[in-house]
Amino acid sequence: MKKSILLLISGFAFVLMSCTDMSKTAIVNGIIDNQVNEVVSLTNLSDELSKADTAILNKKGKFQFKIDIDEEGFYMLRHGRERNIIYLAPGYKLKFEVEAEKLAGKLDISGNGKDINLYLMEEKLFLAELKPQNPMLYGLDEEMFIQKANDVLKSWQGYITEQENLSPEFKKKELYVALYDWALTRLYYQQAHRYFRENDSFIVSSTYYNFLDTLETNNPEFLELQNYRSFIQMNFSRVAENILKENPEISERPAGKIWANYEAALSLYPHHQIKSYALFRVLKEQLDYYGIDEIDEIYQNFMIETTVEKYKKYVKKSYNKWKSIEAGNQADEFSYPDINGKEYALNNFKGKYLYIDVWATWCGPCKVEIPYLDTLVNELKGNNIEIISISIDEKKADWEEMINADKPDWLQLYAGSWNTEITNFFLIRSIPRFILLDREGKIIDANAARPSENIKEQILALEGI
Repeated sequence: MKKSILLLISGFAFVLMSCTDMSKTAIVNGIIDNQVNEVVSLTNLSDELSKADTAILNKKGKFQFKIDIDEEGFYMLRHGRERNIIYLAPGYKLKFEVEAEKLAGKLDISGNGKDINLYLMEEKLFLAELKPQNPMLYGLDEEMFIQKANDVLKSWQGYITEQENLSPEFKKKELYVALYDWALTRLYYQQAHRYFRENDSFIVSSTYYNFLDTLETNNPEFLELQNYRSFIQMNFSRVAENILKENPEISERPAGKIWANYEAALSLYPHHQIKSYALFRVLKEQLDYYGIDEIDEIYQNFMIETTVEKYKKYVKKSYNKWKSIEAGNQADEFSYPDINGKEYALNNFKGKYLYIDVWATWCGPCKVEIPYLDTLVNELKGNNIEIISISIDEKKADWEEMINADKPDWLQLYAGSWNTEITNFFLIRSIPRFILLDREGKIIDANAARPSENIKEQILALEGI
């Protein structure tokens, strides 16, 4: 029997003597065989600040969701690193069957609401055949690229329009999805062409961006669409590049890039909701990945100029969290095992400086740093510092295989998840991430330089190293 994941999504259950509006409830039941961990998640893609609903698999791999849905929309179903997009609405009764390792592929669907979801599965296959691979598409000269991008959009729009089992409202939404996917492709061209043609000096023609004049870019209803939100960010990033080139007073100042992005976002979107989202994206990227150095003024401006409270709440919370991990603050305790199961806690290293690498075996940039890390370890032998790598691999076997094969000459610990003490405390959203702590476990740098950068000089300058 094929191993499979079975999902049963039913919204509307007949319940006697209940005050709950079950017409808004979606129930998700499933079984996952050969699971990689104990968690399944379901995330509403219309709001990137919505928290994922999580379900815990029992010993037989069964799980259940109960979620309230006010409006229909796209959702991300995820287990481990496998994911798929489904469409949910109140009253839907959907059944999915798919092999667990093929969760990202085409799902077999039946039940009420199947038409839209079958369409999404078929659309995925249609686009895989329609769209050229990135090197082929972005490697084209400008005129040929524009023609090919336009042809893809026209074919996609025709495919959507021809569907007979979709509601007019959903077709309209899908047509905007296609349109802003096309717009994103156009915006990405210059950067991608430079990469695939290995030509860093390439610049598009002076009329290339005229297509933006034909787009509706300030409709707040589009904010539920992922493609539109990504378009907003890429568009202000494009304008910010020009600001940096043309204004040395901005490019040469600390945090010049975020200032340029902020000014671009402020100028492009007059509608208060769109402007608030654009400014939020500027601050969110900074706070998710880089910290708060030199951004106090931008933070204060954002809190005044943004009208959407949920954006303010997120930014304020992240900003204050970064404040709590500034230099001089005590790091939270952690405890993780090595490959032999021996536990190591932060407290075990009192009296030594710590340089911590948070990484995973599947992370390309993490692997790039390994030779530099190996060199750093050898060069710092005899100094009062401990270098530790902490893996967040969900598949422990992958980590064990790599450690056993490479036999690194520094301490390797296993955290096993993005959701763990060290990632949560240090606001780690991307890896590799390096952290430098003093001999008392206090923070020197929560976002330290990489081994390939100037960290060696910084470490050797420490007192008592």
